[in-house]
Amino acid sequence: MQGLDAMAKPETTIFLLATLHGEGVTYQAIAKEIGVTYMSVFRWSKGLSTPRPILPVNTHLARLLGENRANQAVSSGVAR
Repeated sequence: MQGLDAMAKPETTIFLLATLHGEGVTYQAIAKEIGVTYMSVFRWSKGLSTPRPILPVNTHLARLLGENRANQAVSSGVAR
């Protein structure tokens, strides 16, 4: 149950967005994938606002992070 609690925190949103952005995923791409505006994602990343509802958004961000890392591994030839 602790995992779900962590996924429902604004700090998790900020961490996931920073990680995705640090791995080269633009806020615009994240916004398009989630179906929100660029400014919403930008405000979430800075802690200026919180996604509502937060749990599904953070779950989606975590899935995007996993997909991004899998794609990077395939592109770099790690997953053969």
